Amino acid sequence: MKESATGINFGFGREVNQYLFFLGLLVLCVLVSGDAWAFTAPTSGSLLYDAYDMVVNKMFKGALGYVICFAALAYGLYCLFTIKIAQFLCSFVGAGLLWNLESIVTSMGCIF
Repeated sequence: MKESATGINFGFGREVNQYLFFLGLLVLCVLVSGDAWAFTAPTSGSLLYDAYDMVVNKMFKGALGYVICFAALAYGLYCLFTIKIAQFLCSFVGAGLLWNLESIVTSMGCIF
C-alpha cells in the first residue's frame, strides 16, 4: 500500500480502490455488529398477521408464487439459450429465493 495525497492507494485503478475501501468497510461493520435475532412468523391475532398471511401464505406459497417461479425459470432458460448469462443467473437465483421465501423471511436476522 502506498500513501497518496488523496488517501491510501492499493496500487490499482481508482474504481478498484473505491471497491476495496467499501468492501473493507463492510467487513468491518459485520465484525463490529452485535447479536442477530431471527424474525418469527406472526401468530393469529398479532399485529399485521393478516398482511403477512395474505402476502406470504396466500400469494407466494400459493398459485401465484408457483406461476412467478415457473415464469422466472422459463425466462432464465431462454436467456441461457441466447447466451445472456447474467440475466440467466439473476432469474434462477430470484426464482430460488422466491421458492424459499418463507424460510428466508423467518430466518433472516435483524441486527440491532
